[in-house]
This record gives sequence, structure tokens and C-alpha cells, in this order.
Amino acid sequence: MFELLLRRGFDPNVADNDGSTALHLICMADDDNDWAKMLFEISEEKNRQVQIDARGMCDFTPLHQALVKKELRAVAELLLRKGAATNLVD
Repeated sequence: MFELLLRRGFDPNVADNDGSTALHLICMADDDNDWAKMLFEISEEKNRQVQIDARGMCDFTPLHQALVKKELRAVAELLLRKGAATNLVD
């Protein structure tokens, strides 16, 4: 369903009431490297920029959230390769 939404024009930067985007939610899961890859791949295909350093709940970025869980090391590495800022404080 997520892939279909992205392909049909879903804006990956839409935030919920806490300020969390799809990328934040992916980074809160247990092991969602595939979801993160899909988000970036389809967004690039559709020429949509993903706000990789968006601030969500508790003023965390997706990178902050991914680093909290050991299971998300691959997601954190992907975020860094995609240009996530390393000098933002929470």
C-alpha cells in the first residue's frame, strides 16, 4: 500500500500532528530499511525531495530516531548517504 501511495503522488513530507513524516515513522519501526529505500527510490523517480532533516516529535530528526535503535543501523547509514545533517541537536 505504501508503494502505491508513493507512486500515486503521496507527498512523503506531509507531517502528522506531532510533526512526524513518513520517514520519521519508518525510523521508529523495528527494522524498516526496505521501507526507507523504497521511499527514497520512488521519491527520486518522481522528482520529489524528501525532507531528510525534518523535525518531528520531541524535535527529533529521522536520523536521531534511527540511531536510538540498533536494528536501524542500516537505515541510519542510508540517511547519512542521502545527506542527513550530523550536527543538528535534539
